[in-house]
Amino acid sequence: MSDEPSELPPRTPRQKLASRLVYGSFLGLATAFILSSTYQLVVGVFGLGSEPLPGSAPPASAVEAQACSDGIALLSAALERSFAHSVGPDGASARTEEAVVAAFRKNLEPEWTGEPAIERTCGSHPHGHEAFAALLRLKLAQEGLVRRQMVEIDPLRRSVNAYLPH
Repeated sequence: MSDEPSELPPRTPRQKLASRLVYGSFLGLATAFILSSTYQLVVGVFGLGSEPLPGSAPPASAVEAQACSDGIALLSAALERSFAHSVGPDGASARTEEAVVAAFRKNLEPEWTGEPAIERTCGSHPHGHEAFAALLRLKLAQEGLVRRQMVEIDPLRRSVNAYLPH
């Protein structure tokens, strides 16, 4: 055994041609796969040539979209007002958890009495369901914070107020 590298015999023109055909075929298939994948991604991301699903709701008019947006803004403003009142310095003083939550819900009126109508209005808008669902999630989260505020923060608030002059 010698340490010299073994040399391969020179390739014949027929072997060179076969090698080129194999590599060319592989390159062609890889290029076709990459181009096809790129096209599918572009169509999927940018929605080129997409149409609404059959049986889906027709696009909402600008008036319906504006009514949904206005309704959600109205309900959201009422949520913020009620939340600020409930967690403010006087919001939870000397009340039970149930009383604080009831006050939070009562402060949502009169705007939230129109909730079903706004929900119907948003139901005809393509993104109205999602917008209304986001509003309901915010309402539940704020109500949960009001509840936790009474349980967790109110004792601390009372402790601080005990040191203040009356």
